[in-house]
Amino acid sequence: MPTNYLVPRIPQRLAYLAWIKNLFDFSGEGVKYGGFDIGVGANCIYPILATLKYNWKMTGSEINLTSIKWAEDRIINSNHSLKERIKIK
Repeated sequence: MPTNYLVPRIPQRLAYLAWIKNLFDFSGEGVKYGGFDIGVGANCIYPILATLKYNWKMTGSEINLTSIKWAEDRIINSNHSLKERIKIK
Protein backbone atom coordinates (compact mmCIF):
# COMPACT_ATOMS: atom_id res chain seq x y z
CA MET A 1 0.00 0.00 0.00
CA PRO A 2 1.17 3.54 -0.61
CA THR A 3 2.28 5.48 2.47
CA ASN A 4 -0.57 7.18 4.39
CA TYR A 5 -3.34 5.05 2.83
CA LEU A 6 -5.79 2.96 4.81
CA VAL A 7 -5.42 -0.80 5.17
CA PRO A 8 -8.88 -2.40 5.26
CA ARG A 9 -10.13 -4.90 7.82
CA ILE A 10 -10.95 -7.94 5.70
CA PRO A 11 -13.47 -9.80 7.92
CA GLN A 12 -15.85 -6.82 8.06
CA ARG A 13 -15.62 -6.37 4.28
CA LEU A 14 -16.45 -10.06 3.71
CA ALA A 15 -19.39 -9.87 6.12
CA TYR A 16 -20.78 -6.86 4.24
CA LEU A 17 -20.45 -8.63 0.88
CA ALA A 18 -22.12 -11.75 2.31
CA TRP A 19 -25.04 -9.59 3.48
CA ILE A 20 -25.38 -8.08 -0.02
CA LYS A 21 -25.18 -11.53 -1.64
CA ASN A 22 -27.94 -12.78 0.67
CA LEU A 23 -30.15 -9.90 -0.46
CA PHE A 24 -29.44 -10.77 -4.09
CA ASP A 25 -30.12 -14.46 -3.49
CA PHE A 26 -33.39 -13.65 -1.76
CA SER A 27 -34.56 -11.55 -4.71
CA GLY A 28 -34.17 -14.13 -7.50
CA GLU A 29 -32.64 -17.31 -8.81
CA GLY A 30 -30.02 -17.86 -11.49
CA VAL A 31 -29.06 -14.21 -11.81
CA LYS A 32 -25.44 -13.21 -12.37
CA TYR A 33 -24.34 -10.37 -10.13
CA GLY A 34 -21.86 -7.57 -10.38
CA GLY A 35 -21.13 -4.47 -8.43
CA PHE A 36 -19.95 -0.89 -8.46
CA ASP A 37 -17.67 0.36 -5.68
CA ILE A 38 -17.65 4.15 -5.28
CA GLY A 39 -14.27 5.30 -3.98
CA VAL A 40 -12.45 2.02 -4.53
CA GLY A 41 -9.21 3.35 -3.01
CA ALA A 42 -5.70 2.07 -3.48
CA ASN A 43 -6.53 -1.29 -1.91
CA CYS A 44 -9.47 -2.12 -4.22
CA ILE A 45 -10.69 -4.44 -1.46
CA TYR A 46 -14.41 -4.78 -2.21
CA PRO A 47 -13.88 -5.61 -5.90
CA ILE A 48 -11.12 -8.10 -5.03
CA LEU A 49 -13.19 -9.90 -2.41
CA ALA A 50 -16.38 -9.91 -4.51
CA THR A 51 -14.50 -11.28 -7.50
CA LEU A 52 -12.60 -13.98 -5.64
CA LYS A 53 -15.34 -15.05 -3.21
CA TYR A 54 -18.50 -14.70 -5.36
CA ASN A 55 -17.13 -14.54 -8.92
CA TRP A 56 -18.79 -11.16 -9.53
CA LYS A 57 -17.60 -8.71 -12.17
CA MET A 58 -16.84 -5.39 -10.51
CA THR A 59 -16.29 -1.77 -11.47
CA GLY A 60 -14.75 0.73 -9.12
CA SER A 61 -14.70 4.50 -9.33
CA GLU A 62 -11.89 6.63 -7.93
CA ILE A 63 -10.67 10.22 -8.34
CA ASN A 64 -7.28 9.96 -6.60
CA LEU A 65 -4.64 9.27 -9.25
CA THR A 66 -2.28 7.49 -6.83
CA SER A 67 -5.10 5.16 -5.76
CA ILE A 68 -6.05 4.46 -9.38
CA LYS A 69 -2.47 3.70 -10.39
CA TRP A 70 -1.88 1.48 -7.35
CA ALA A 71 -5.15 -0.45 -7.76
CA GLU A 72 -4.68 -0.97 -11.50
CA ASP A 73 -0.93 -1.52 -11.79
CA ARG A 74 -0.03 -3.20 -8.52
CA ILE A 75 -3.18 -5.19 -7.85
CA ILE A 76 -5.44 -5.81 -10.85
CA ASN A 77 -2.96 -6.01 -13.73
CA SER A 78 -0.51 -8.12 -11.75
CA ASN A 79 -3.16 -10.76 -10.90
CA HIS A 80 -4.44 -12.82 -13.79
CA SER A 81 -7.62 -13.84 -11.94
CA LEU A 82 -8.63 -10.18 -11.46
CA LYS A 83 -7.63 -8.70 -14.82
CA GLU A 84 -10.80 -9.51 -16.75
CA ARG A 85 -13.19 -9.10 -13.82
CA ILE A 86 -12.35 -5.68 -12.28
CA LYS A 87 -12.30 -2.30 -14.02
CA ILE A 88 -11.44 1.06 -12.47
CA LYS A 89 -13.05 4.23 -13.83
